[in-house]
Amino acid sequence: MVVAVIVQARMGSSRLPGKVLERVGGQAVLTHVLARAKRIRGVDAVAVTTTPEPADDAVVNLCRGAGVRWSRGQLPLAGRPGRRDVLAGYYVAADALRADVIVRITSDCPLLDPAVAEAVLGVLARRGRRALYASNVHPPTWYDGTDVEAFTMNALARAYHDAGPDEREHVTTHLWRHWAEPDVVNVEAPGGVDCSALKLSVDDRADLERVRRVWASLPDREAFGWRDVVDAYGRAYPSVASLRARALYGNAPASAGLRAAFVAGASSADDVVPAEFGEPRRAAWRLGRADAREGGYQTT
Repeated sequence: MVVAVIVQARMGSSRLPGKVLERVGGQAVLTHVLARAKRIRGVDAVAVTTTPEPADDAVVNLCRGAGVRWSRGQLPLAGRPGRRDVLAGYYVAADALRADVIVRITSDCPLLDPAVAEAVLGVLARRGRRALYASNVHPPTWYDGTDVEAFTMNALARAYHDAGPDEREHVTTHLWRHWAEPDVVNVEAPGGVDCSALKLSVDDRADLERVRRVWASLPDREAFGWRDVVDAYGRAYPSVASLRARALYGNAPASAGLRAAFVAGASSADDVVPAEFGEPRRAAWRLGRADAREGGYQTT
Protein backbone atom coordinates (compact mmCIF):
# COMPACT_ATOMS: atom_id res chain seq x y z
CA MET A 1 0.00 0.00 0.00
CA VAL A 2 1.37 3.41 -0.99
CA VAL A 3 0.66 6.33 1.33
CA ALA A 4 1.38 9.74 -0.20
CA VAL A 5 1.29 13.23 1.22
CA ILE A 6 0.20 15.73 -1.41
CA VAL A 7 0.62 19.43 -0.66
CA GLN A 8 -1.30 21.98 -2.68
CA ALA A 9 0.80 25.09 -3.36
CA ARG A 10 0.73 28.03 -5.71
CA MET A 11 2.05 31.57 -5.81
CA GLY A 12 -1.37 33.13 -6.31
CA SER A 13 -3.09 34.39 -3.17
CA SER A 14 -5.54 37.25 -2.91
CA ARG A 15 -4.49 38.22 0.61
CA LEU A 16 -0.75 37.44 0.53
CA PRO A 17 0.62 36.76 -2.96
CA GLY A 18 3.67 34.52 -2.98
CA LYS A 19 3.11 33.48 0.62
CA VAL A 20 4.57 30.01 0.05
CA LEU A 21 7.99 31.62 -0.47
CA GLU A 22 7.75 34.03 2.48
CA ARG A 23 10.43 33.32 5.07
CA VAL A 24 10.01 31.91 8.54
CA GLY A 25 13.32 31.54 10.32
CA GLY A 26 15.27 31.88 7.10
CA GLN A 27 13.35 29.24 5.13
CA ALA A 28 10.33 29.43 2.85
CA VAL A 29 6.95 28.57 4.33
CA LEU A 30 6.62 25.75 1.78
CA THR A 31 10.05 24.38 2.74
CA HIS A 32 8.86 24.12 6.35
CA VAL A 33 5.66 22.37 5.25
CA LEU A 34 7.54 19.80 3.18
CA ALA A 35 9.97 19.16 6.03
CA ARG A 36 7.06 18.57 8.41
CA ALA A 37 5.39 16.26 5.87
CA LYS A 38 8.55 14.17 5.53
CA ARG A 39 8.48 13.56 9.29
CA ILE A 40 5.10 11.80 9.14
CA ARG A 41 5.74 8.13 9.85
CA GLY A 42 4.24 5.59 7.51
CA VAL A 43 4.37 7.86 4.46
CA ASP A 44 5.99 6.58 1.29
CA ALA A 45 6.05 9.76 -0.82
CA VAL A 46 5.67 13.53 -0.50
CA ALA A 47 4.61 15.53 -3.55
CA VAL A 48 3.25 18.95 -4.48
CA THR A 49 0.37 19.81 -6.78
CA THR A 50 0.49 23.23 -8.40
CA THR A 51 -0.66 25.01 -11.55
CA PRO A 52 0.90 25.38 -15.02
CA GLU A 53 1.03 29.15 -14.60
CA PRO A 54 4.51 30.66 -15.20
CA ALA A 55 4.45 32.20 -11.71
CA ASP A 56 4.36 28.70 -10.25
CA ASP A 57 7.71 27.85 -11.83
CA ALA A 58 8.99 29.14 -8.48
CA VAL A 59 7.07 26.37 -6.69
CA VAL A 60 8.54 23.77 -9.05
CA ASN A 61 12.06 25.11 -8.50
CA LEU A 62 11.61 24.84 -4.74
CA CYS A 63 10.41 21.25 -5.14
CA ARG A 64 13.47 20.40 -7.22
CA GLY A 65 15.73 21.79 -4.52
CA ALA A 66 13.87 19.86 -1.82
CA GLY A 67 13.92 16.58 -3.76
CA VAL A 68 10.13 16.47 -3.91
CA ARG A 69 8.02 15.39 -6.87
CA TRP A 70 5.48 17.79 -8.31
CA SER A 71 2.51 17.84 -10.66
CA ARG A 72 0.95 20.79 -12.47
CA GLY A 73 -2.58 19.46 -12.77
CA GLN A 74 -4.48 22.35 -11.19
CA LEU A 75 -6.16 23.64 -14.35
CA PRO A 76 -8.58 26.59 -14.56
CA LEU A 77 -12.06 25.76 -13.29
CA ALA A 78 -14.58 26.08 -16.11
CA GLY A 79 -16.97 28.98 -15.65
CA ARG A 80 -15.16 30.27 -12.55
CA PRO A 81 -12.56 32.90 -13.51
CA GLY A 82 -9.48 32.84 -11.32
CA ARG A 83 -10.46 29.54 -9.68
CA ARG A 84 -8.59 26.25 -9.96
CA ASP A 85 -9.72 22.64 -10.15
CA VAL A 86 -7.62 21.56 -7.18
CA LEU A 87 -9.54 18.29 -6.95
CA ALA A 88 -8.28 17.38 -10.43
CA GLY A 89 -4.79 18.39 -9.37
CA TYR A 90 -4.92 15.93 -6.49
CA TYR A 91 -6.30 13.17 -8.66
CA VAL A 92 -3.55 13.61 -11.27
CA ALA A 93 -0.81 13.70 -8.62
CA ALA A 94 -2.15 10.71 -6.69
CA ASP A 95 -2.54 8.68 -9.88
CA ALA A 96 1.06 9.45 -10.89
CA LEU A 97 2.26 8.29 -7.47
CA ARG A 98 0.07 5.16 -7.63
CA ALA A 99 -1.16 6.12 -4.18
CA ASP A 100 -3.64 4.01 -2.26
CA VAL A 101 -4.06 6.54 0.55
CA ILE A 102 -3.60 10.29 0.24
CA VAL A 103 -2.82 12.74 3.03
CA ARG A 104 -3.85 16.27 2.14
CA ILE A 105 -2.12 19.20 3.77
CA THR A 106 -1.88 22.77 2.57
CA SER A 107 1.17 24.90 1.92
CA ASP A 108 0.30 27.49 4.56
CA CYS A 109 0.85 25.27 7.63
CA PRO A 110 4.56 25.48 8.60
CA LEU A 111 3.75 24.47 12.21
CA LEU A 112 2.06 21.21 11.28
CA ASP A 113 2.47 18.42 13.86
CA PRO A 114 3.40 15.16 12.09
CA ALA A 115 2.00 13.16 15.01
CA VAL A 116 -1.46 14.60 14.38
CA ALA A 117 -1.23 13.44 10.76
CA GLU A 118 -0.19 10.01 12.01
CA ALA A 119 -3.24 9.91 14.30
CA VAL A 120 -5.55 10.71 11.38
CA LEU A 121 -3.88 8.05 9.23
CA GLY A 122 -4.15 5.59 12.09
CA VAL A 123 -7.90 6.07 12.41
CA LEU A 124 -8.34 5.57 8.68
CA ALA A 125 -6.26 2.38 8.79
CA ARG A 126 -8.09 0.96 11.81
CA ARG A 127 -11.45 1.45 10.14
CA GLY A 128 -10.23 -0.53 7.16
CA ARG A 129 -12.76 -0.74 4.36
CA ARG A 130 -15.38 0.98 6.48
CA ALA A 131 -13.67 4.37 6.25
CA LEU A 132 -12.98 6.39 3.13
CA TYR A 133 -12.11 9.74 4.70
CA ALA A 134 -10.65 10.92 8.01
CA SER A 135 -9.69 14.37 9.24
CA ASN A 136 -9.16 16.49 12.33
CA VAL A 137 -11.29 19.41 11.12
CA HIS A 138 -14.93 18.22 11.28
CA PRO A 139 -15.23 19.63 13.89
CA PRO A 140 -11.85 21.30 14.59
CA THR A 141 -10.30 21.04 18.05
CA TRP A 142 -6.63 21.43 17.13
CA TYR A 143 -5.11 24.80 16.27
CA ASP A 144 -5.63 26.13 12.76
CA GLY A 145 -2.32 25.23 11.15
CA THR A 146 -2.13 21.52 11.80
CA ASP A 147 -5.11 20.55 9.63
CA VAL A 148 -4.93 17.10 8.04
CA GLU A 149 -7.22 15.09 5.82
CA ALA A 150 -6.64 11.50 4.70
CA PHE A 151 -8.66 9.52 2.19
CA THR A 152 -8.42 6.49 -0.01
CA MET A 153 -7.74 6.62 -3.73
CA ASN A 154 -11.18 5.11 -4.28
CA ALA A 155 -12.74 8.02 -2.39
CA LEU A 156 -10.70 10.55 -4.35
CA ALA A 157 -11.71 8.92 -7.64
CA ARG A 158 -15.38 9.01 -6.68
CA ALA A 159 -15.11 12.68 -5.78
CA TYR A 160 -13.20 13.46 -8.98
CA HIS A 161 -15.90 11.91 -11.14
CA ASP A 162 -18.98 12.96 -9.12
CA ALA A 163 -18.17 16.40 -7.67
CA GLY A 164 -20.07 19.40 -8.96
CA PRO A 165 -18.42 22.65 -10.12
CA ASP A 166 -18.73 24.19 -6.65
CA GLU A 167 -17.01 21.17 -5.06
CA ARG A 168 -13.77 21.10 -7.04
CA GLU A 169 -11.75 23.99 -5.67
CA HIS A 170 -11.41 22.60 -2.14
CA VAL A 171 -10.69 18.91 -2.92
CA THR A 172 -12.64 17.18 -0.16
CA THR A 173 -15.90 19.14 -0.09
CA HIS A 174 -17.73 16.36 -1.92
CA LEU A 175 -16.47 13.75 0.55
CA TRP A 176 -17.68 15.29 3.78
CA ARG A 177 -20.73 16.98 2.26
CA HIS A 178 -22.31 13.79 0.93
CA TRP A 179 -20.91 11.02 3.09
CA ALA A 180 -21.34 10.22 6.76
CA GLU A 181 -20.26 7.71 9.40
CA PRO A 182 -18.78 5.16 9.08
CA ASP A 183 -17.30 6.44 5.81
CA VAL A 184 -16.20 9.75 7.36
CA VAL A 185 -14.42 9.93 10.73
CA ASN A 186 -12.87 12.75 12.76
CA VAL A 187 -9.92 12.84 15.17
CA GLU A 188 -10.28 15.26 18.07
CA ALA A 189 -7.58 16.59 20.35
CA PRO A 190 -7.11 14.44 23.47
CA GLY A 191 -8.66 15.04 26.86
CA GLY A 192 -11.33 17.47 25.77
CA VAL A 193 -8.75 19.98 24.62
CA ASP A 194 -9.92 22.68 22.20
CA CYS A 195 -7.32 25.08 20.86
CA SER A 196 -9.12 25.69 17.57
CA ALA A 197 -9.17 29.43 18.31
CA LEU A 198 -5.43 29.58 17.74
CA LYS A 199 -4.76 30.74 14.15
CA LEU A 200 -1.38 29.49 12.91
CA SER A 201 -1.95 28.97 9.22
CA VAL A 202 -0.67 31.71 6.92
CA ASP A 203 -3.39 33.54 5.03
CA ASP A 204 -2.27 37.15 5.37
CA ARG A 205 0.58 39.30 6.64
CA ALA A 206 -0.68 39.31 10.22
CA ASP A 207 -0.79 35.49 10.21
CA LEU A 208 2.75 35.37 8.86
CA GLU A 209 4.08 37.63 11.60
CA ARG A 210 2.27 35.57 14.25
CA VAL A 211 3.75 32.33 12.92
CA ARG A 212 7.23 33.88 12.85
CA ARG A 213 6.86 34.97 16.46
CA VAL A 214 5.62 31.58 17.64
CA TRP A 215 8.26 29.71 15.63
CA ALA A 216 10.98 31.86 17.22
CA SER A 217 9.64 30.85 20.65
CA LEU A 218 10.00 27.11 20.01
CA PRO A 219 12.92 25.61 21.95
CA ASP A 220 13.34 22.82 19.38
CA ARG A 221 12.48 23.98 15.87
CA GLU A 222 12.60 20.53 14.29
CA ALA A 223 11.16 17.92 16.66
CA PHE A 224 8.17 19.84 17.96
CA GLY A 225 4.53 18.83 18.40
CA TRP A 226 1.24 20.60 18.85
CA ARG A 227 1.62 21.04 22.62
CA ASP A 228 5.03 22.64 22.03
CA VAL A 229 3.41 25.05 19.58
CA VAL A 230 0.67 26.02 22.04
CA ASP A 231 3.32 26.53 24.75
CA ALA A 232 5.36 28.65 22.34
CA TYR A 233 2.28 30.75 21.63
CA GLY A 234 1.99 31.38 25.37
CA ARG A 235 5.60 32.55 25.48
CA ALA A 236 5.17 34.71 22.39
CA TYR A 237 1.95 36.25 23.71
CA PRO A 238 2.20 36.00 27.53
CA SER A 239 -0.80 38.28 28.12
CA VAL A 240 -3.09 35.53 26.82
CA ALA A 241 -1.24 32.73 28.62
CA SER A 242 -4.33 31.94 30.70
CA LEU A 243 -6.30 31.24 27.55
CA ARG A 244 -3.41 29.12 26.28
CA ALA A 245 -3.58 27.08 29.47
CA ARG A 246 -7.35 26.69 29.16
CA ALA A 247 -6.98 25.51 25.60
CA LEU A 248 -4.20 23.09 26.48
CA TYR A 249 -5.73 21.56 29.57
CA GLY A 250 -9.32 21.45 28.43
CA ASN A 251 -11.00 23.76 30.92
CA ALA A 252 -14.15 25.75 30.17
CA PRO A 253 -14.39 26.98 26.59
CA ALA A 254 -13.27 30.52 25.96
CA SER A 255 -15.69 33.34 25.31
CA ALA A 256 -15.92 34.91 21.89
CA GLY A 257 -13.87 37.84 23.15
CA LEU A 258 -11.04 35.74 24.53
CA ARG A 259 -11.06 33.53 21.44
CA ALA A 260 -10.76 36.62 19.26
CA ALA A 261 -7.84 37.83 21.34
CA PHE A 262 -6.19 34.45 21.01
CA VAL A 263 -6.65 34.42 17.25
CA ALA A 264 -5.49 37.99 16.75
CA GLY A 265 -2.54 37.79 19.13
CA ALA A 266 -3.94 40.84 20.90
CA SER A 267 -1.78 42.40 23.59
CA SER A 268 -4.69 41.89 25.96
CA ALA A 269 -8.08 40.26 25.84
CA ASP A 270 -9.40 43.69 26.78
CA ASP A 271 -8.42 44.82 23.29
CA VAL A 272 -11.43 42.99 21.88
CA VAL A 273 -13.95 43.42 24.70
CA PRO A 274 -16.80 45.60 23.41
CA ALA A 275 -16.30 49.17 24.59
CA GLU A 276 -19.92 49.51 25.71
CA PHE A 277 -19.56 46.80 28.34
CA GLY A 278 -19.50 47.96 31.96
CA GLU A 279 -16.79 46.59 34.24
CA PRO A 280 -18.82 43.69 35.73
CA ARG A 281 -19.77 42.54 32.26
CA ARG A 282 -16.19 43.04 31.04
CA ALA A 283 -15.01 40.81 33.88
CA ALA A 284 -17.50 38.13 32.92
CA TRP A 285 -16.36 38.39 29.28
CA ARG A 286 -12.71 37.92 30.31
CA LEU A 287 -13.66 34.81 32.26
CA GLY A 288 -15.43 33.28 29.29
CA ARG A 289 -18.91 33.58 30.75
CA ALA A 290 -21.51 32.98 28.08
CA ASP A 291 -23.98 35.23 29.90
CA ALA A 292 -21.63 38.17 29.34
CA ARG A 293 -22.42 37.94 25.65
CA GLU A 294 -26.13 37.61 26.26
CA GLY A 295 -26.54 40.56 28.63
CA GLY A 296 -27.64 38.45 31.61
CA TYR A 297 -24.28 38.49 33.39
CA GLN A 298 -23.94 38.21 37.15
CA THR A 299 -21.28 39.80 39.32
CA THR A 300 -20.87 36.82 41.64
